Parts: sequence; structure tokens; C-alpha cells
Amino acid sequence: MPPSAIPMSCVLLLSACWGVGCTATETRPANARAELLRGWEAIERSAARAGRGTEAQVQELLAALQRLETEEIVAFDVFLNEQLQRAYRWDLWAVAYLAMGGCSDDSFLYFRAWLIAQGEEYFEAALKDPPSAALAIQPGDRPGLESLLYVAAKAHEAVAGRALPHSSTRPIQREPAGIEWEESEVHLLYPELARRFRQR
Repeated sequence: MPPSAIPMSCVLLLSACWGVGCTATETRPANARAELLRGWEAIERSAARAGRGTEAQVQELLAALQRLETEEIVAFDVFLNEQLQRAYRWDLWAVAYLAMGGCSDDSFLYFRAWLIAQGEEYFEAALKDPPSAALAIQPGDRPGLESLLYVAAKAHEAVAGRALPHSSTRPIQREPAGIEWEESEVHLLYPELARRFRQR
């Protein structure tokens, strides 16, 4: 399978606050860990208002981002890109493939966006134990959240009247991390998942 193309920002800016009701006067995080926490906080707040992995969640997040400064919006884009990159792995691609009965590079990109929208706890658990990424998936589901990929760009254009700087939604990137698998043998990686989703 060809590598997925995902957003990769060239800048790293600190975020003041990515939650609803925050103001630009609040203390800015002093390190990357604080920035990471702000990103997950934005995901959690939008999920609390609209459910996880839904288009309504993306709309809640868009509304929250539009209340921020442009630097804060760019910082959220950096956060999102970093999580997409962390999940760009062959083992997680195998889980998505089995759960959906096939998974193209684009579908895997949208799946990773959906995975992020589930929140930090679910996302980190999936990185540690890939089959757990399918816990919220039912047979017949097609988990994906393409619109999350563009939420920062839309917010930035609405606030600043111009495109998100130093960012592209579909640049070229390296191969997924881990060991590549063959489609004819992917069911052997996670036989329980294959049985659950009737892939074998």
C-alpha cells in the first residue's frame, strides 16, 4: 500500500488556550508538554458537547478555534499533525483494515483523525495496544473523520482572512512505522479482530 499523505506543519508555536471560553490574556504554556495538554483539552471539550468522532464535534471545535488568536490556531494544527504522525503505523493500519474490510491510504488518514477525536485516553491506549483502537467500532462501521483535518485551516481563514501559514493538508511523508504486511496475511496479525469483523 502506498504511504498516506498527511498534514505536516513546519512551525512550532506555543498555544495560550484551546478551550471554549479561554482568553488571550491567560498565561501561555512554557513547554511542549503544556501545549500537548491544551490540544487534548480542546478535543475533550468538543467531544463533551457533541460526542466523539462526529461531524458535530468538528463543528464545536471549529467554533472554539475561531475564538482564538491565529498563533493559537496554528499551534493546534501542529498538535493535530503530530498525533497523526504518531499513529502512522502499520499495526494500526492493520486494525483499520480488519475493522473495515479494507483500508486505503486515504481511509487510514481519516481513520487516524477519528482515532484522535476519541480523546487522549483512547488514542494512547491504541498506540500501546493496537487492537484496542477497534473497541468503539461495530461491524459495518466505517470510522473516519476527514473534516477534522481541515478544522484549523478553516478557523485560520475565518479569523485571519488568509490561508494557514507554512502548512499543507496533503504533503508527502515517509513510510508508516513498523513492519509492513501483506493484505492476504493481515488476518494473521490479529485473528480475534479478524473473527469479530468476519474477515476470516
